[in-house]
Amino acid sequence: MEHKRISLLFIATALITLVIGVLFGMIGGLQYVLPEFLKEYLSFEKSRPLHVTLVITWIFTGAIGGVYYYLPEIAGQKLFSVNLARTHYALFVTTGITILICYFTGNFGGREYLEFPPILAIPMLFSWILFAINFIMTIRKKVSDWPIYLWMWSTGVLFF
Repeated sequence: MEHKRISLLFIATALITLVIGVLFGMIGGLQYVLPEFLKEYLSFEKSRPLHVTLVITWIFTGAIGGVYYYLPEIAGQKLFSVNLARTHYALFVTTGITILICYFTGNFGGREYLEFPPILAIPMLFSWILFAINFIMTIRKKVSDWPIYLWMWSTGVLFF
């Protein structure tokens, strides 16, 4: 049951990023129509990447939470390491907060959608590797008769 706590933490974080992302999307939409709306506090150049990053984060974070929630039941064994999942969460959230700070301070990386400084992709990659290790080590003993969604999760984890 320990794995369900961490999974629910990911899911709660996903819902928070969704709500905040929608808020920045509404602000960005108003700024597109009314260019002076909140311009001195939060320009469109900041609200758009905040919106995009937060709603993309919502999708990934919710999916990760769902995998952590159901994977042990599907694999028929405990999650390989709850501590690894906690570390994954801590690194994921810390990197996410750092990205948001970069956006608010105008520190952009020059890419079109995920505009954070590229160096922050390194801790994101490391957190994904932690997730992949936990995933693979949890399913390693059950390698036959997989339901289709386990194949889909495996593909996503390995090729993301």
